[in-house]
Amino acid sequence: MRLIVRRGRYFTLLEMMVVLVIIGIIGSVVGLNLNRAVRAERFNAGVALLVDKIQLAQDIMINVDLGTYLVIDMSADGTIYSTIIFDSSSVPKKLSAVGNKCIKIPGVKNIALSSGEFIPLTLKFISGGGKMSKGDLIISSYGGDIRYINLPGCPHAVSSQNQPTEEIEEDHTYELYPQEIL
Repeated sequence: MRLIVRRGRYFTLLEMMVVLVIIGIIGSVVGLNLNRAVRAERFNAGVALLVDKIQLAQDIMINVDLGTYLVIDMSADGTIYSTIIFDSSSVPKKLSAVGNKCIKIPGVKNIALSSGEFIPLTLKFISGGGKMSKGDLIISSYGGDIRYINLPGCPHAVSSQNQPTEEIEEDHTYELYPQEIL
């Protein structure tokens, strides 16, 4: 059977096999990199979701003056969930849809606090910022990536970083007002 012609000659079976092996190797390399990229994006989405939940719990505490807990737990199959629970039974109707709803955190293998607490975790946002969880939230992925979310213990913008936050001792020795007012 004459299917492929090259200047009057046919492709040999060996040449076709070499081309197929090269295509297979390129396909496997692309597939592995694609799988790694999808896993990293799932992890980034999970970290962003957790940052949003922490920020939401903090915003509810500040703006509605409602004690809020963010509970992070793991199901029997290893899936990590987060739930916002309110301290009071008198929750405004608009917020009742937010509370007690389990949301899956994708791409996250484990979460721990820098103080040594592991799942299940309960992050507290109570008393208008007077009583909040403090420390670094350490989040690990299935691929071995680690991200940190700093919980300063007071109302503050929440973000994630690739390194743990160093403890900064506040220096209160500076003068609040200048000696001379110009």
